[in-house]
Amino acid sequence: MNNRFLTITPLIVSCALSIAGCSDDNSSFETPSTGGAITNSGTISQKNFSLLTADVAPAVIDGTTGVFTKTDVDLTVFIGDRNNQTLTDSHTIHFVAEYGLVEPSCVTVDGTCSVTWSAIKRPEAGGPGSDGVVSITAYTIGEESFTDTNGNNIFDDGDVAFDDLEEPYVDNNEDGVFNNGDGIIDVVSTVDPTGANNIHDFPDGLFNGPGCTHTSLCSPRPSISIFDGVRMSLVANAVVSRTIGGTVTGLTGTGLVLQNNGTDNLPITANGTFTFATTIDDGQTYTATVSTQPTTPGQVCTIANASGTVSANVINIDITCATNTFTIGGTISGILGGESATLQNNAGDDLVVSADGSFVFVTPIADLAGYAVTVPVAPATAGSCTVTNGTGTVSNANVTNVSIACP
Repeated sequence: MNNRFLTITPLIVSCALSIAGCSDDNSSFETPSTGGAITNSGTISQKNFSLLTADVAPAVIDGTTGVFTKTDVDLTVFIGDRNNQTLTDSHTIHFVAEYGLVEPSCVTVDGTCSVTWSAIKRPEAGGPGSDGVVSITAYTIGEESFTDTNGNNIFDDGDVAFDDLEEPYVDNNEDGVFNNGDGIIDVVSTVDPTGANNIHDFPDGLFNGPGCTHTSLCSPRPSISIFDGVRMSLVANAVVSRTIGGTVTGLTGTGLVLQNNGTDNLPITANGTFTFATTIDDGQTYTATVSTQPTTPGQVCTIANASGTVSANVINIDITCATNTFTIGGTISGILGGESATLQNNAGDDLVVSADGSFVFVTPIADLAGYAVTVPVAPATAGSCTVTNGTGTVSNANVTNVSIACP
């Protein structure tokens, strides 16, 4: 539900706790007493507060028949302290569900307790659970977790990273962040009697928890509400529909139209991402094609990753458009044996011609681009040459009517 720091702390074993001992003298080693239950009381750390469900996909609604079935699911909380030790004393855990019924609380025994969530009624259209998913949040009083850089078990000036918590909430839209439409859990507790303000409170930038000696990041509150959540899918045998799309690059023309499976026309007017309007069910195939190529300028658009079988939203269809190019050429006359003329197009692309007949410049020109043919070097006996139809704009075809006469 939240983005949290993942702290991995090395286990430090002292000589006093080592079974093998740290000295060479093991003569006084004795087997420790195993009598009596081991107990551990303290503050729950956010990093060791976990909510688990016995079934992530209870068959509440059959996606094929639409039949609703009353369903019960066990939810279990596990708690531990900042030292990664199970807390054996009693702690009250509270629960809030987006949809269905859930027991409001349980009290931990030896680090765990459980409640039951029940679906007793079909979700109403457009209401909680109607998207086929239910979110449930468990919360209690505890402390924020931190990265214990110097290993002294205290949040002090040697530590920087900590899990700065916001107020608990129910993630109704299952997007992983609190936003409009999510369920507010307006916490009131003995550590913060002013907590109820009818709004969602975001992180305060301070470490909330006991044992804090940091000179600038310690909160005046000794604890905070910590929380965790689970999501459960309510629909069994569901047929999932997926979107089909990708990206267009290189488009400069107009009139590009794409199709999927020979239909679902999608006009494209600019480079960027696209998505066909019609979704495709899992297990079905898709084939993207170019129904109409762009014009003004004329282009050819090719497709990569055009087809496949649906198992997730398709986003990797790549449409690459390139502008059509055309050659510039014509005929030349008046060149005597042993002579030559040098032709140019757009002041470059030099072309040496040594006989009468047709010519074509090597470099093609893009559609709608201009051309200008000149004769910078005429045959010696001619002195100069006359160019007819030497300038213009390429119009989706090769230019073949440039005429050069060298008298």
